Amino acid sequence: MSGAALRAAVERAATILVASEPLPDGDAFGSEVALRLMIQQTFGLAASRAEGRAGQGPKFVQVLNERGIPERYAFLEGATGRAPGREDEAGYDLGILVDGGVERTGLAVRAVYERCRARAYVDHHRAGSAAPYDVKIVQPTSASTTEAIFSLLDGDGWSDVKIDRPLAEALYVGLVADTGSFMYSLTTPRTHRVAARLLEAGVRTTFIAEKVLLDVKLEDLELEAKVVLALEREHGGRLLVGVLSLDMLAGRDPRLVAYDKIVTPIAFVEGTTVTLLLREVDPRVWKLSFRSRGGVDVSKVAREIDPQGGGHERAAGCELRGPLEDVKRVAVAAIGRALG
Repeated sequence: MSGAALRAAVERAATILVASEPLPDGDAFGSEVALRLMIQQTFGLAASRAEGRAGQGPKFVQVLNERGIPERYAFLEGATGRAPGREDEAGYDLGILVDGGVERTGLAVRAVYERCRARAYVDHHRAGSAAPYDVKIVQPTSASTTEAIFSLLDGDGWSDVKIDRPLAEALYVGLVADTGSFMYSLTTPRTHRVAARLLEAGVRTTFIAEKVLLDVKLEDLELEAKVVLALEREHGGRLLVGVLSLDMLAGRDPRLVAYDKIVTPIAFVEGTTVTLLLREVDPRVWKLSFRSRGGVDVSKVAREIDPQGGGHERAAGCELRGPLEDVKRVAVAAIGRALG
């Protein structure tokens, strides 16, 4: 569907939910902020549910994530949001999910979203959500969901939105995060043209690069050292396996660990084709993060292991439950089949 369909759905609504995964990464949260800013420019924002209006009136827009605003991206102008609460029981006219479908939202947000009277989904993952939506915009050729959202600004429905600095920075955060500063394989000439237009709008490139890619907590560096020291090689060294268990966190919330700062460096160990990081997020509940250097489509591996898994050819994830050794055995075997 086109951006015009999303615009029409927004216009019909008075109350709007914007949501993503429990603790959004840069692309997911940048997309949430960008959509809210676009709605603000086009219709205005209502301060309360009672003030929200259908048609051309102001909209009440609530950003919801299972864990609230990710601290790492709270610097964005327009950053707002919270975890689900009792005030959400009244429901919303329209729910918009970004950078992942209803399968990835978390239980509390999913319950709110499924009560929305209309549902929309904007993503760039080729192996994304299989759920039904009233409006579905998926652009797997885009390097990030924010790049897909940017394309709406050049098409029907949203061309009247001005790309000012707050909107440009929200979009740029997603672009930088999902391309690894423009070095991953989904980066295209169009990606660079989009980046150029965002820079022309005043994006603070150095500031954002430091915030998104370089800033790291000492605790996360210490965790990375623990993971690296315990790395295991499988399938003749073509697979590298790392483990981040709850007992390694010393009481820290596992969902607040910047795991990408761990998996990205080990994904480029010389001689490795696929990297797997197993993260324990609850007792015996494991998030599996796959990275591929090429030749193995890890989104297919993730879907084979978990029907709700998915992602990109070179970066994907899924979830498994059980003892570490059982989970590791299933994942290593699936990657072995993919490696041939």
